[in-house]
Amino acid sequence: MPHLLSKSTNLDRHLYNLDVRTFQYIEDLQTVGITLMCGRVKFKLSIGNYQLALLKGQAPTAATLNKTKRGDYYINVCVKGPINPTGQRLKVVGVDLGRRDIATTSTGKSWSGKHIQSIRDRYSFVRANVQSKRTRSSRRLLRRLSGREQRFQKWLNHNISRTACSRSKTNRCGLGF
Repeated sequence: MPHLLSKSTNLDRHLYNLDVRTFQYIEDLQTVGITLMCGRVKFKLSIGNYQLALLKGQAPTAATLNKTKRGDYYINVCVKGPINPTGQRLKVVGVDLGRRDIATTSTGKSWSGKHIQSIRDRYSFVRANVQSKRTRSSRRLLRRLSGREQRFQKWLNHNISRTACSRSKTNRCGLGF
């Protein structure tokens, strides 16, 4: 999805369907020409190497112009036929997040959620007992325990994500959640 840098026109709607008559891709200049009610407008594209490889030598058949609430323009370009990009393809390891197993990768590595569930149950039990007493010291204890479970969960999530990232870095692959 190439990003358009220019915001020179004032468009009323947020989604525009363009075809061959109203849309032209100029590969040499990396620009897109669009026919609007005010005339023909050229936008400079700001796209990555992967998108450049997809568009190289292709004749786009249609496009959709999107305007965000912030005023940025994005364009989705449709090309016909089989596309074999020449850019490098990155291996991706999928990560599934859950409660029983906190994280499971597509390579088979899994982090069990039994330990964190036992800690959640323990804190829930302690909070229920302390809250039922309704004394001054019980409120002090609740204040002291207030963020402990959350901090432990953040620490555990950080360690799991750091381990997954370091493994993906050594295997030269990306992570997909």
